[in-house]
Amino acid sequence: MGEILASEPVGAPAGAAAWRVLYRSQNAAGRPIGVSGLVIRPGGRAPAGGWPVVSWAHGTTGSADKCAPSKQGADTVDGLNSLLRLGYVVAATDYEGLGTPGPHPYLVGASEGRSVLDAARAARALIPEATGGVSVWGHSQGGQAALWAGELAAGYAPDLAVSGVVAFAPAARFRSFLADTSTPLLAGFEVAAAAGLAASHPELKLSDVLNADALARVGVLETACIAEVVVTFAVLAGGALVPGGIDRPEWQAAVVANEAGAHRSVPPVLVLQGQDDTLVRPGVADQYQQAACASGSSVEVRRYAGADHGGVLSAGRSDALSWTADRLARKPVGKAC
Repeated sequence: MGEILASEPVGAPAGAAAWRVLYRSQNAAGRPIGVSGLVIRPGGRAPAGGWPVVSWAHGTTGSADKCAPSKQGADTVDGLNSLLRLGYVVAATDYEGLGTPGPHPYLVGASEGRSVLDAARAARALIPEATGGVSVWGHSQGGQAALWAGELAAGYAPDLAVSGVVAFAPAARFRSFLADTSTPLLAGFEVAAAAGLAASHPELKLSDVLNADALARVGVLETACIAEVVVTFAVLAGGALVPGGIDRPEWQAAVVANEAGAHRSVPPVLVLQGQDDTLVRPGVADQYQQAACASGSSVEVRRYAGADHGGVLSAGRSDALSWTADRLARKPVGKAC
């Protein structure tokens, strides 16, 4: 996996070089697929041990192909300039079905995790000097993808020897996310999550979990990006979900199967959580840490007062960079479970 199927140069920060790529990966069922993304190389010459790679998993952009970050360019990667200045090659997946044929299985962990890991392989295939260590970063949806990449890494991609996982505000606990009806702004994300599960689990029927008003509008997922999706479903007076729908046995099984933390992550994990986050609430990080620690993972959670869902990216960036450098240098992990 990770073989380059196609590549083309795209714009990059001064001194760097970037490519839009199509690479081979696997979906949640283990079938081979093509996944699009970006690979960005820093300027100058690689150090003696080669450039390390950060595989960056993006937050929610939507499920329509036009929402794929690689279609927008390299500047969609948060913190890119900081990473390039420190000499990292950055691999940024679009995930399965986002920018490529087929539906996007939004928040389906195994699919996302494999896309993230194979993006790092693609970076190494495209850039011979990318022989340093590999780290995984992600935010929101990508935070969940990063956690899954950590849990899959030892079995699916042992060649990468992933040194650490950094997850900003990860949507780690699927049930908590779907059960939060506290604000109409969450309805669009809940519809996308239900559709993502159904795309990857043929036994699931959307009519079991989405009410008639939501079902009538679900087509917007394939034509619009997340801002328009949020507006579309926020106006529904009764919300989007059928009460108790996700408690049906088949839906409950799919929800549980896509929650991060059930399997040991061999790479240590750093979770960065904004305390003012109203999209992925701080309690989700606590739930994830409890489950992951029980599975044998090493997890540290750092919290940032005053930081909301997007603000945690800037609030936690310095910690993420220093923690990642320590993991690549094989320094012992500090306080963690």
